[in-house]
Amino acid sequence: MEITQPLGRTCSILTSLRSFVEKEDVRASVDEAERDVAFHFEHEFQKLNSSQPDTKAIPTFFKPRPKPNSMVSLVKQHARARKEQLKEELLDVAVLRQIEYLIEEYCMPLEEDREVRINYDGFTQVATRCREVFGPAVSCNFKASVFQMFKQDSDGCIKARLYLTYLHQRAAMIHMRFQLGCFDPDNKGILSESQLEDFLEHFSASVPSLSEMPEGFMPLYRRIAARKMLFLHGHNGNVRIKDLVSDQALMAEISDLRIPDQSEEQLIGSWFSLQSTMRVHNTFSRLDEEGNGFLSLQEFSQISGSTMSDLFLNRIFEEHTGMRKGTARDKMDLVAFTDFVLAWDHRSIPAAIKYFFPIFDLKKTGHISPAELYIFFKEVLFIWVHVLNDDATLTTYDVVDELIDMIQPKSPPCITQEDLRVSGMSGIFFSILADAKQFRDYNYREHNLPKDTDE
Repeated sequence: MEITQPLGRTCSILTSLRSFVEKEDVRASVDEAERDVAFHFEHEFQKLNSSQPDTKAIPTFFKPRPKPNSMVSLVKQHARARKEQLKEELLDVAVLRQIEYLIEEYCMPLEEDREVRINYDGFTQVATRCREVFGPAVSCNFKASVFQMFKQDSDGCIKARLYLTYLHQRAAMIHMRFQLGCFDPDNKGILSESQLEDFLEHFSASVPSLSEMPEGFMPLYRRIAARKMLFLHGHNGNVRIKDLVSDQALMAEISDLRIPDQSEEQLIGSWFSLQSTMRVHNTFSRLDEEGNGFLSLQEFSQISGSTMSDLFLNRIFEEHTGMRKGTARDKMDLVAFTDFVLAWDHRSIPAAIKYFFPIFDLKKTGHISPAELYIFFKEVLFIWVHVLNDDATLTTYDVVDELIDMIQPKSPPCITQEDLRVSGMSGIFFSILADAKQFRDYNYREHNLPKDTDE
């Protein structure tokens, strides 16, 4: 048997063998003694090996460059070639405008009160003209499969407006992919939180509405704006570029900031605007009475004007504070506050369901039981009666039954995350269980509808 142990460990085996031989029965035969010694040695050697750490658990500190014809090398070459191909396929504003003119030239005869339409024959003629003018790289935008993506009328025509919108969105997506890729030096297709912040700082230089940013606010803008990307698509503090560019609503929200002369209302509605990020920071600063950069539970509870239940607020701190290095469990930093604002403002999206569900799943069973619904709404009902001075005849059991009927879980009466997602009612569900004012708005929703007036 080959021994590859260090000298000190080998000596420990020899010491053990010497002690064993000294205790061995002298009356045993030579063969028996040798057999016992071999058995004892094997036992000691296996015991020593089992106590050593597995070398597979040690991380790799050096990775050699891939060989020229290896699979890794070929994949990287293909990725670079694909990147160059996408650059060629990228349509600028002038090309898109020219395509629009060609579609108007080859479209179907315009009829009164009907949009511009084009059939497949006209579509292929536009494709031929574009290839002649702009080269073969534009062919990918005129495939038959692209035409089939759009609904056709009885004449086999598609709406030119929808097709042009598709071209603009695709061009914007590719352009954004390249911009994000500039901050991915390792070409992993993944961006960390700091890389996302660097991208947003670079992006802000091309946005007119962000040029009026107060001095010293950029670090806060970066941090708050990047949280939406991480909240929607983050995993362990990183985001896949593919997930970002596939989110058309998110990409449109970022790209639309470049549109000049937007109204104040439009800017406030965009998470990435200066007005929106300052709103979040100013709210946090207003609640931070001690001015230490953290919110205590008592300070955070003022966010709703005392209409959110104490149990709900406590559970937010239990589940979503102290998650970052250097933060305490009983303090909420700006990042945790920003995540709450994102979740509360978008209670129906999957990321918000993932955020709120653990708060109500007290037993960590993967579902919310009627008992847990009862516990949370009982506190909301107390605020409803004693703070808002509303209907005291309302019973908790009736509301719990209504919530279950609203979600219609697959395995009633327990409610899972998937049940909430499928129902499309997660926003109302979380509102009722958390905030008495939100419940009042829901309960009196019919009274709040605008009444028809006779002319």
